[in-house]
Amino acid sequence: MNNDLKLIALHDKLESQIKAIQARVSSFQAAPVVSGKDGVKGATGASGKPGKDGKDGRDGKSGAEGDNGNDGVSIVDVNVDFDNHLRVELSSGETIDAGEIQSAKDDKGRQIIGVNRITDKLKTGQATLDFGSSSSAASVVVTGVPSVRSDSIVITDTRMEATTDHSLDELLVDPIEVNAHSLVVGTGFTITGRMYNSEANGTYTINWLIN
Repeated sequence: MNNDLKLIALHDKLESQIKAIQARVSSFQAAPVVSGKDGVKGATGASGKPGKDGKDGRDGKSGAEGDNGNDGVSIVDVNVDFDNHLRVELSSGETIDAGEIQSAKDDKGRQIIGVNRITDKLKTGQATLDFGSSSSAASVVVTGVPSVRSDSIVITDTRMEATTDHSLDELLVDPIEVNAHSLVVGTGFTITGRMYNSEANGTYTINWLIN
């Protein structure tokens, strides 16, 4: 009987304490919320150490294969015909008459052989292809060539001469392929160079000739 009385007394005491706590919580909930003022801005912390370099990403997928370019034109033979004219035979089947061969002597008596009026037959020049730090292709637009016709043939070739970017051995062992295309009548054309077995870099000097 005494135990029962003790339990009842303990229950009444706990219930009284719970009601007191609930009343206090209710008073807090009913009280208005007052926002405090912003604190003083703290000093800027020291810079952290640089993080480690991330790993190289995966190689991207190969792009779609491009369209085949136009066949290039090259010189297959040069000869002097019966009337002493220099004739240039091209891989396209066309033959260019470069003019009559003339001979003269310089101021030291040495024999000089040249071609008369070749500038009337052929126009020549040079252009620079810049592959940058690394690229498989590069193009340059050549302008200021009013003799360009819609049926003109442009012959291009890499100039085999050492440059700041390439030695003569490099040019001979690992040449680029060059061709002219996109002729603009009375204006010029575009020269494109490609490296198929690897990527090229730096600049290349390109000789061009147009009939």
